[in-house]
Amino acid sequence: MLNNLSRTRHFTVHVLKQLYAKGLRTSLMHVLIPILQAPIHHVLRSLGLPLTILFMNYVVTWRCNLRCIMCNIWKHPQTNELGISELEDFLRNPLLSQLEWIQLTGGEPFMRNDLDEIIRVILTSHPRLDIYKH
Repeated sequence: MLNNLSRTRHFTVHVLKQLYAKGLRTSLMHVLIPILQAPIHHVLRSLGLPLTILFMNYVVTWRCNLRCIMCNIWKHPQTNELGISELEDFLRNPLLSQLEWIQLTGGEPFMRNDLDEIIRVILTSHPRLDIYKH
């Protein structure tokens, strides 16, 4: 059964990569990934097996220079941002060894003065990176 689950997971990842390679919009990918992976993760969790983390959404900062009426992210505290050394330590975690994709988001990621250094650290070990901004 575990072998079948592993094959199913790899097939799911393969299908998603093919769709992405063919130009499927990123916003649609965000919908498809959880839908396709959720049943597999549910079975793995029910068997007490570890999950493989493939995607990470990293909130670089809560700061934002806009006050959009549909968003209140700018009301969050502007402290507790990870420093570069903390980010490096975090990315070395063995649980993230198969991480394929990191998305930077926030408030406004470009409000971080060290964003270029954050990008460098991430790209050193994880080649796929997206940045979502307003």
